[in-house]
Amino acid sequence: NGPTLRGNITHGLRYSWAEIKSKRGPYRSISQIDNDPRQVPETVGIDRNRTKRLRKTIGCQHKLPNIGAFGYGGKKCFLLFPDLLSIMPSTILVIVHQKTSQAGLVGDLLTAQGYALELRCPALGDPLPDDLSPYAGVIVFGGPASANDAEPFIHRELDWLPTVLSAQIPYLGICLGAQLLAKALGATVSPHAEGLREIGYFPIQATALGEALFAQQMHVYHFHNEGFELPSGAELLATGDRFPNQAFRYGKHAYAVQFHPEITPGMIDFWTTQAADQLLLPGAQPRDHHFHHHAAHGHAVASWLDGFLGHWLQPSQLFAVPTDLSIKAS
Repeated sequence: NGPTLRGNITHGLRYSWAEIKSKRGPYRSISQIDNDPRQVPETVGIDRNRTKRLRKTIGCQHKLPNIGAFGYGGKKCFLLFPDLLSIMPSTILVIVHQKTSQAGLVGDLLTAQGYALELRCPALGDPLPDDLSPYAGVIVFGGPASANDAEPFIHRELDWLPTVLSAQIPYLGICLGAQLLAKALGATVSPHAEGLREIGYFPIQATALGEALFAQQMHVYHFHNEGFELPSGAELLATGDRFPNQAFRYGKHAYAVQFHPEITPGMIDFWTTQAADQLLLPGAQPRDHHFHHHAAHGHAVASWLDGFLGHWLQPSQLFAVPTDLSIKAS
Protein backbone atom coordinates (compact mmCIF):
# COMPACT_ATOMS: atom_id res chain seq x y z
CA ASN A 1 0.00 0.00 0.00
CA GLY A 2 3.02 2.30 -0.15
CA PRO A 3 5.32 3.65 2.53
CA THR A 4 4.27 5.02 5.87
CA LEU A 5 5.54 8.55 6.40
CA ARG A 6 5.81 10.50 9.62
CA GLY A 7 6.59 14.16 10.13
CA ASN A 8 5.40 17.71 10.43
CA ILE A 9 2.86 18.84 7.85
CA THR A 10 4.34 22.25 7.31
CA HIS A 11 7.98 21.24 7.05
CA GLY A 12 8.44 17.54 6.46
CA LEU A 13 5.85 17.26 3.67
CA ARG A 14 5.87 20.73 2.16
CA TYR A 15 7.50 19.75 -1.12
CA SER A 16 5.44 16.62 -1.53
CA TRP A 17 2.28 18.69 -1.22
CA ALA A 18 3.63 21.28 -3.62
CA GLU A 19 3.84 18.53 -6.23
CA ILE A 20 0.38 17.31 -5.35
CA LYS A 21 -1.14 20.76 -5.83
CA SER A 22 -0.79 20.68 -9.58
CA LYS A 23 -2.43 17.24 -9.85
CA ARG A 24 -4.74 17.07 -6.90
CA GLY A 25 -8.13 17.16 -8.63
CA PRO A 26 -10.97 17.71 -6.15
CA TYR A 27 -8.93 17.59 -2.94
CA ARG A 28 -9.98 20.53 -0.79
CA SER A 29 -7.51 20.76 2.08
CA ILE A 30 -4.22 21.96 0.62
CA SER A 31 -4.29 25.44 2.17
CA GLN A 32 -5.39 24.02 5.52
CA ILE A 33 -2.66 21.40 5.49
CA ASP A 34 0.07 23.80 4.35
CA ASN A 35 -0.75 26.15 7.21
CA ASP A 36 -1.47 23.58 9.90
CA PRO A 37 1.49 23.26 12.30
CA ARG A 38 0.17 20.19 14.11
CA GLN A 39 1.88 16.85 13.93
CA VAL A 40 0.09 14.16 11.99
CA PRO A 41 0.66 10.65 13.42
CA GLU A 42 0.98 9.10 10.01
CA THR A 43 0.12 9.45 6.37
CA VAL A 44 -0.50 6.53 4.11
CA GLY A 45 0.56 6.17 0.48
CA ILE A 46 -2.23 4.27 -1.27
CA ASP A 47 -3.37 3.03 -4.62
CA ARG A 48 -6.57 4.80 -5.72
CA ASN A 49 -8.19 1.44 -6.49
CA ARG A 50 -7.84 0.44 -2.84
CA THR A 51 -9.63 3.38 -1.25
CA LYS A 52 -12.63 1.27 -0.23
CA ARG A 53 -10.42 -1.17 1.62
CA LEU A 54 -8.53 1.67 3.28
CA ARG A 55 -11.78 3.32 4.34
CA LYS A 56 -12.82 0.10 6.05
CA THR A 57 -9.39 -0.29 7.65
CA ILE A 58 -9.32 3.18 9.23
CA GLY A 59 -13.06 3.26 9.97
CA CYS A 60 -13.58 6.33 7.81
CA GLN A 61 -17.16 7.18 6.91
CA HIS A 62 -16.20 10.06 4.59
CA LYS A 63 -15.87 9.91 0.84
CA LEU A 64 -12.17 9.63 0.10
CA PRO A 65 -10.94 12.16 -2.49
CA ASN A 66 -8.77 11.30 -5.44
CA ILE A 67 -5.35 12.65 -4.54
CA GLY A 68 -2.58 13.46 -7.00
CA ALA A 69 0.57 11.41 -7.16
CA PHE A 70 4.09 12.33 -6.12
CA GLY A 71 7.44 10.59 -6.02
CA TYR A 72 8.79 9.11 -2.81
CA GLY A 73 11.84 6.92 -2.69
CA GLY A 74 11.64 6.40 -6.43
CA LYS A 75 8.07 5.09 -6.18
CA LYS A 76 4.77 6.62 -7.17
CA CYS A 77 2.63 7.17 -4.06
CA PHE A 78 -0.62 8.80 -3.02
CA LEU A 79 -1.12 10.71 0.21
CA LEU A 80 -4.09 10.68 2.53
CA PHE A 81 -4.49 12.26 5.96
CA PRO A 82 -7.23 10.11 7.50
CA ASP A 83 -7.11 11.85 10.87
CA LEU A 84 -7.82 15.21 9.22
CA LEU A 85 -10.88 14.14 7.22
CA SER A 86 -13.22 14.93 10.09
CA ILE A 87 -12.19 18.62 10.07
CA MET A 88 -12.44 19.03 6.31
CA PRO A 89 -16.13 19.56 5.54
CA SER A 90 -17.10 18.31 2.11
CA THR A 91 -20.80 19.26 2.09
CA ILE A 92 -22.25 22.45 0.63
CA LEU A 93 -25.44 23.71 2.25
CA VAL A 94 -27.78 24.75 -0.58
CA ILE A 95 -30.78 26.96 0.16
CA VAL A 96 -33.55 26.99 -2.45
CA HIS A 97 -36.98 28.61 -2.46
CA GLN A 98 -39.30 26.32 -4.40
CA LYS A 99 -40.08 22.62 -4.51
CA THR A 100 -38.95 22.54 -8.14
CA SER A 101 -35.67 24.43 -7.55
CA GLN A 102 -32.36 22.80 -8.38
CA ALA A 103 -28.68 23.69 -8.17
CA GLY A 104 -28.17 23.34 -11.92
CA LEU A 105 -24.68 23.77 -13.28
CA VAL A 106 -23.38 25.01 -9.93
CA GLY A 107 -24.40 21.72 -8.36
CA ASP A 108 -22.96 19.68 -11.22
CA LEU A 109 -19.57 21.39 -10.98
CA LEU A 110 -19.38 21.16 -7.19
CA THR A 111 -20.25 17.47 -7.34
CA ALA A 112 -17.52 16.98 -9.93
CA GLN A 113 -15.09 18.72 -7.57
CA GLY A 114 -15.93 16.17 -4.87
CA TYR A 115 -18.54 17.99 -2.80
CA ALA A 116 -21.91 16.72 -1.61
CA LEU A 117 -24.97 18.99 -1.66
CA GLU A 118 -27.48 19.30 1.16
CA LEU A 119 -30.61 21.05 -0.10
CA ARG A 120 -32.97 22.87 2.24
CA CYS A 121 -36.06 24.90 1.35
CA PRO A 122 -37.10 27.28 4.16
CA ALA A 123 -40.20 28.21 2.14
CA LEU A 124 -41.39 24.62 2.69
CA GLY A 125 -40.52 24.63 6.39
CA ASP A 126 -36.93 23.32 6.35
CA PRO A 127 -34.90 24.70 9.27
CA LEU A 128 -31.77 26.78 8.88
CA PRO A 129 -28.87 25.36 10.92
CA ASP A 130 -27.20 27.40 13.65
CA ASP A 131 -24.12 25.19 13.55
CA LEU A 132 -22.36 25.56 10.21
CA SER A 133 -19.23 23.63 11.10
CA PRO A 134 -20.31 20.55 9.05
CA TYR A 135 -20.37 22.62 5.85
CA ALA A 136 -17.65 23.73 3.46
CA GLY A 137 -19.82 26.56 2.17
CA VAL A 138 -23.35 27.97 1.85
CA ILE A 139 -25.18 28.86 -1.36
CA VAL A 140 -28.51 30.70 -1.38
CA PHE A 141 -30.19 30.53 -4.77
CA GLY A 142 -32.92 32.65 -6.32
CA GLY A 143 -36.68 32.35 -6.44
CA PRO A 144 -39.85 34.30 -7.20
CA ALA A 145 -39.95 36.00 -3.79
CA SER A 146 -38.52 39.42 -2.99
CA ALA A 147 -36.09 40.20 -0.22
CA ASN A 148 -38.68 42.82 0.79
CA ASP A 149 -41.54 40.33 1.17
CA ALA A 150 -43.24 39.80 4.50
CA GLU A 151 -43.08 36.01 4.10
CA PRO A 152 -41.87 34.37 7.33
CA PHE A 153 -39.19 32.35 5.53
CA ILE A 154 -37.70 35.55 4.08
CA HIS A 155 -37.40 37.02 7.57
CA ARG A 156 -35.87 33.79 8.87
CA GLU A 157 -33.22 33.86 6.16
CA LEU A 158 -32.44 37.53 6.76
CA ASP A 159 -32.08 36.84 10.49
CA TRP A 160 -29.90 33.78 9.76
CA LEU A 161 -27.41 35.42 7.41
CA PRO A 162 -25.42 37.12 10.21
CA THR A 163 -24.83 33.62 11.59
CA VAL A 164 -23.34 32.60 8.24
CA LEU A 165 -21.13 35.68 8.12
CA SER A 166 -19.98 35.16 11.70
CA ALA A 167 -19.00 31.58 10.86
CA GLN A 168 -16.63 32.97 8.21
CA ILE A 169 -17.29 30.15 5.78
CA PRO A 170 -17.74 30.71 2.05
CA TYR A 171 -21.13 32.17 1.16
CA LEU A 172 -22.48 32.60 -2.35
CA GLY A 173 -25.74 34.43 -2.96
CA ILE A 174 -27.31 34.09 -6.39
CA CYS A 175 -30.03 36.54 -7.52
CA LEU A 176 -32.44 36.50 -4.53
CA GLY A 177 -29.58 35.09 -2.45
CA ALA A 178 -27.49 38.14 -3.41
CA GLN A 179 -30.35 40.52 -2.63
CA LEU A 180 -30.92 38.88 0.75
CA LEU A 181 -27.26 39.32 1.65
CA ALA A 182 -27.35 42.97 0.55
CA LYS A 183 -30.49 43.63 2.61
CA ALA A 184 -29.08 41.81 5.64
CA LEU A 185 -26.07 44.14 5.39
CA GLY A 186 -28.32 47.21 5.41
CA ALA A 187 -28.57 47.94 1.68
CA THR A 188 -31.75 48.69 -0.23
CA VAL A 189 -33.28 46.18 -2.64
CA SER A 190 -35.69 47.75 -5.13
CA PRO A 191 -37.13 47.53 -8.66
CA HIS A 192 -35.62 49.36 -11.61
CA ALA A 193 -36.60 53.03 -11.62
CA GLU A 194 -38.23 52.65 -15.06
CA GLY A 195 -39.84 49.29 -14.35
CA LEU A 196 -37.40 47.38 -16.56
CA ARG A 197 -36.43 43.74 -16.07
CA GLU A 198 -33.32 41.77 -16.85
CA ILE A 199 -34.66 38.51 -18.24
CA GLY A 200 -32.33 36.74 -20.65
CA TYR A 201 -28.63 37.14 -21.39
CA PHE A 202 -27.10 40.57 -20.68
CA PRO A 203 -23.49 41.77 -20.51
CA ILE A 204 -21.66 42.62 -17.29
CA GLN A 205 -18.21 44.16 -16.87
CA ALA A 206 -15.57 43.55 -14.23
CA THR A 207 -14.57 46.48 -12.04
CA ALA A 208 -10.93 47.15 -11.18
CA LEU A 209 -11.46 45.22 -7.93
CA GLY A 210 -13.19 42.37 -9.74
CA GLU A 211 -10.87 41.80 -12.68
CA ALA A 212 -9.12 38.96 -10.84
CA LEU A 213 -12.44 37.07 -10.65
CA PHE A 214 -14.51 38.23 -13.63
CA ALA A 215 -13.73 38.68 -17.29
CA GLN A 216 -13.57 42.19 -18.69
CA GLN A 217 -16.96 41.49 -20.21
CA MET A 218 -19.25 38.48 -19.80
CA HIS A 219 -22.73 37.69 -21.10
CA VAL A 220 -24.64 36.04 -18.27
CA TYR A 221 -28.21 34.90 -17.66
CA HIS A 222 -30.64 37.00 -15.64
CA PHE A 223 -34.21 36.60 -14.45
CA HIS A 224 -35.12 39.44 -12.08
CA ASN A 225 -36.89 42.75 -11.70
CA GLU A 226 -35.12 44.04 -8.58
CA GLY A 227 -31.56 45.03 -7.86
CA PHE A 228 -29.50 45.89 -4.79
CA GLU A 229 -27.50 48.84 -3.61
CA LEU A 230 -23.88 48.13 -2.69
CA PRO A 231 -23.76 47.45 1.05
CA SER A 232 -21.46 49.51 3.21
CA GLY A 233 -18.05 47.83 3.42
CA ALA A 234 -18.65 45.64 0.35
CA GLU A 235 -16.47 45.64 -2.77
CA LEU A 236 -18.17 45.98 -6.15
CA LEU A 237 -16.74 43.30 -8.47
CA ALA A 238 -18.93 43.56 -11.57
CA THR A 239 -21.33 46.11 -13.01
CA GLY A 240 -24.00 46.26 -15.69
CA ASP A 241 -25.88 48.88 -17.68
CA ARG A 242 -29.46 48.31 -16.54
CA PHE A 243 -28.72 47.21 -12.98
CA PRO A 244 -25.31 48.67 -12.09
CA ASN A 245 -24.49 46.41 -9.14
CA GLN A 246 -24.00 42.89 -10.50
CA ALA A 247 -21.54 41.26 -8.07
CA PHE A 248 -19.91 42.12 -4.77
CA ARG A 249 -17.72 40.62 -2.09
CA TYR A 250 -18.17 41.24 1.61
CA GLY A 251 -15.19 40.39 3.78
CA LYS A 252 -13.06 37.49 2.64
CA HIS A 253 -15.71 34.79 2.24
CA ALA A 254 -19.08 36.21 1.13
CA TYR A 255 -19.90 36.73 -2.55
CA ALA A 256 -23.10 37.85 -4.24
CA VAL A 257 -24.04 37.78 -7.93
CA GLN A 258 -27.21 39.18 -9.44
CA PHE A 259 -27.16 36.77 -12.38
CA HIS A 260 -27.73 33.00 -12.67
CA PRO A 261 -24.49 31.13 -13.47
CA GLU A 262 -26.26 27.85 -12.64
CA ILE A 263 -28.57 28.05 -15.65
CA THR A 264 -28.88 25.09 -18.02
CA PRO A 265 -30.96 24.62 -21.19
CA GLY A 266 -33.43 22.52 -19.22
CA MET A 267 -33.82 25.23 -16.60
CA ILE A 268 -34.31 27.87 -19.30
CA ASP A 269 -37.05 25.72 -20.81
CA PHE A 270 -38.77 25.29 -17.43
CA TRP A 271 -38.50 28.92 -16.33
CA THR A 272 -39.63 30.41 -19.63
CA THR A 273 -42.58 28.00 -19.71
CA GLN A 274 -43.72 28.31 -16.11
CA ALA A 275 -43.16 32.08 -16.04
CA ALA A 276 -44.03 32.85 -19.66
CA ASP A 277 -45.91 35.98 -18.56
CA GLN A 278 -42.60 37.49 -17.39
CA LEU A 279 -41.29 37.44 -20.96
CA LEU A 280 -43.90 40.06 -21.95
CA LEU A 281 -42.66 42.61 -19.42
CA PRO A 282 -40.45 45.60 -20.31
CA GLY A 283 -36.81 44.61 -20.73
CA ALA A 284 -37.39 40.87 -21.08
CA GLN A 285 -35.97 39.05 -24.09
CA PRO A 286 -38.14 36.74 -26.25
CA ARG A 287 -37.99 33.05 -25.35
CA ASP A 288 -36.02 31.97 -28.42
CA HIS A 289 -33.31 34.53 -27.59
CA HIS A 290 -32.70 32.78 -24.27
CA PHE A 291 -31.74 29.55 -26.00
CA HIS A 292 -29.86 31.27 -28.82
CA HIS A 293 -27.72 33.30 -26.42
CA HIS A 294 -27.16 30.32 -24.14
CA ALA A 295 -25.74 28.41 -27.09
CA ALA A 296 -23.41 31.36 -27.75
CA HIS A 297 -22.33 32.13 -24.18
CA GLY A 298 -23.16 29.15 -21.98
CA HIS A 299 -19.92 27.24 -22.53
CA ALA A 300 -17.74 30.25 -21.69
CA VAL A 301 -19.73 30.99 -18.53
CA ALA A 302 -19.47 27.33 -17.47
CA SER A 303 -15.70 27.44 -17.89
CA TRP A 304 -15.51 30.62 -15.82
CA LEU A 305 -17.85 29.19 -13.17
CA ASP A 306 -15.76 26.08 -12.63
CA GLY A 307 -12.72 28.19 -11.76
CA PHE A 308 -14.71 30.69 -9.73
CA LEU A 309 -16.25 28.00 -7.52
CA GLY A 310 -12.84 26.49 -6.82
CA HIS A 311 -11.48 29.89 -5.82
CA TRP A 312 -14.58 30.72 -3.78
CA LEU A 313 -14.19 27.60 -1.66
CA GLN A 314 -10.40 27.75 -1.52
CA PRO A 315 -9.00 31.22 -2.22
CA SER A 316 -5.44 29.89 -2.39
CA GLN A 317 -6.41 27.98 -5.55
CA LEU A 318 -5.15 29.81 -8.60
CA PHE A 319 -7.86 31.09 -10.94
CA ALA A 320 -6.97 32.21 -14.46
CA VAL A 321 -9.74 34.52 -15.65
CA PRO A 322 -10.23 35.01 -19.40
CA THR A 323 -9.81 38.62 -20.44
CA ASP A 324 -13.05 38.71 -22.43
CA LEU A 325 -16.05 36.39 -22.61
CA SER A 326 -18.14 38.71 -24.76
CA ILE A 327 -18.61 36.28 -27.65
CA LYS A 328 -21.16 37.80 -29.96
CA ALA A 329 -24.22 35.75 -30.81
CA SER A 330 -24.66 35.31 -34.54
